[in-house]
Amino acid sequence: MSDDLQLYELYFRKSKEYYIDKLTKYKSGQKFTFNVFAFLFGLFWFVYRKMYIQALLILLAIIGESFIEQLILANNVDENTSKTINIISTIAIATITGLLGNNLYIKQAEKSIALAKTKYKDNEQLEKAIKRKGGVSYILLILVVLTIIIFFVYNNYLTKNGS
Repeated sequence: MSDDLQLYELYFRKSKEYYIDKLTKYKSGQKFTFNVFAFLFGLFWFVYRKMYIQALLILLAIIGESFIEQLILANNVDENTSKTINIISTIAIATITGLLGNNLYIKQAEKSIALAKTKYKDNEQLEKAIKRKGGVSYILLILVVLTIIIFFVYNNYLTKNGS
């Protein structure tokens, strides 16, 4: 790992101290460490960290859980029980994303660095590729947040006007 340490630092950028620590724990056998930001922000954290496939899977899990919840709870339980089950499932999904966040991010870093090392032999190109793959994405995060806001505003507007 010491040979690749600089490459991981390039990948992790501003958060390199935090993730190098998690990478060291991962390499020593501690595969799962809790990420508070992944717990609190879930889908948004994954988009921010350029983990788009994982974010899509989380979105599908949330939609699937919602669908199953609707099927099971529709007209079968009172409103308080329904709210309780919703809160429990939300906390469960958040806990799972918090537990998996660092692990999935480190695995993505490993794959990106390994692929870049096989693709680029020139050190300068290698570093550029790793910088491009790593770091964070503000633009897509903003687009996702705006899309969700537009969806809720539109949905709320239709509901209030009886359409």
